[in-house]
Amino acid sequence: MSTSGSTRTVRMDVGMEVRDVEEELEELPSHWTARNIYRRFCGDLGYKVETINKNGVNNGNLRFIPMENFEGEQRKPCCLSTFQDYWSRNHPNLVIPNVVARRPTRSEACRRNSVNRLLRVENKRLEEENTQLKAQEIEHGSSEVARLKNKVLALEAELAKVKEENENLKQRAFHST
Repeated sequence: MSTSGSTRTVRMDVGMEVRDVEEELEELPSHWTARNIYRRFCGDLGYKVETINKNGVNNGNLRFIPMENFEGEQRKPCCLSTFQDYWSRNHPNLVIPNVVARRPTRSEACRRNSVNRLLRVENKRLEEENTQLKAQEIEHGSSEVARLKNKVLALEAELAKVKEENENLKQRAFHST
């Protein structure tokens, strides 16, 4: 489904030799991939294709999900390898250029490393700040509890005084009659 090397157009522009076999080849846009074409094929049959990820790792397995509101008859698609075999047999002149993944430039790598370093420093600062806030919260909480306990004790002492005064008043009232 894919070929390696520069595109036919580039080879012709720079004066490289173009073989007769290549004259018949029709290159699809480089942003198309075999899986994207397969997804479109499955979409035409009424299914959405999703890659199954387990624990954040793409294991390459596919899941077929029936499309809602699909007009027409939904038919279960074949597997990806069968589709690729069919493509190779019946459409040998349609090729997807093999696009090599570009490595980041030195400046991009330095910028990425700088951002990662800044993120690590900021994350560490936030963790320290969070630890300090928790310590203050615990300290504040315990001092608040102590303050409330003292207030309760003071109110209990005041209540005891009021009860004592009330008893004294009752006794004076009783003795005066």
